[in-house]
Amino acid sequence: MTLMACSGAAATQETAVLANLETVDSFVAGSKLQLKSGNSTVLTYKAVPTGIAGTSWKATGINNGKGAVVSDANTSKVTAVFTSKGAVSGNGGCNTYSASFTTTGKNGLKLGPAISTMMACEPSSVMTTEQQYFAALARVASYQRDGNRLTLKDSSGATQVTFIPAS
Repeated sequence: MTLMACSGAAATQETAVLANLETVDSFVAGSKLQLKSGNSTVLTYKAVPTGIAGTSWKATGINNGKGAVVSDANTSKVTAVFTSKGAVSGNGGCNTYSASFTTTGKNGLKLGPAISTMMACEPSSVMTTEQQYFAALARVASYQRDGNRLTLKDSSGATQVTFIPAS
């Protein structure tokens, strides 16, 4: 545990979790993890999803094609919704798009060619961000899901797009 000082609700929660952990003498693992003290469940943890089907995201960084993942005022307008039927759609910052996707192995991801509307938006930086996003999507070969972060990577492991859950 770190020695960071928390206050308010976070400190209250931390104190309760630590006190309950000291009493744990058994567990039940299933769709959720239950830590027990005697016959009472003192803590319950649910599994964090690791897949991408059925999730919605907002971009936080986009590979600019020059070896850097960048973020600007336009980045947060970029979205991705992965359906359970193998389709991804969203907004590239100006235009809406859609593509198919398939997952393979543990974290493999193949995106079909994206099709999009053809509007022109101002300022030109919006279109630049969108072009970089669509180019990054074309390079995607895998994904990594860490809790509330999704990272799309190319075949060499270079980050192409980073996301947080859409609210």
